[in-house]
Amino acid sequence: MELTKRERELLPLLCLPHSKIRERLRISEGTLRAHITNLLFKFPEQKNKSSIVVEAIKRGIIKLEDVETK
Repeated sequence: MELTKRERELLPLLCLPHSKIRERLRISEGTLRAHITNLLFKFPEQKNKSSIVVEAIKRGIIKLEDVETK
């Protein structure tokens, strides 16, 4: 599975509220939703943002200590 640079930037931020993610990445709500939709497509066995983060950690795509929750 190939992730874009932006998707890799987004993964550790998925546990944050949308407003904080948009502010951090300087993107619109529509763009954020499109990225999340793409990630759900790339992680088809996952049903929500949190489960995508857990799966990305399991696969070694991101590290637990990189996940932001505040």
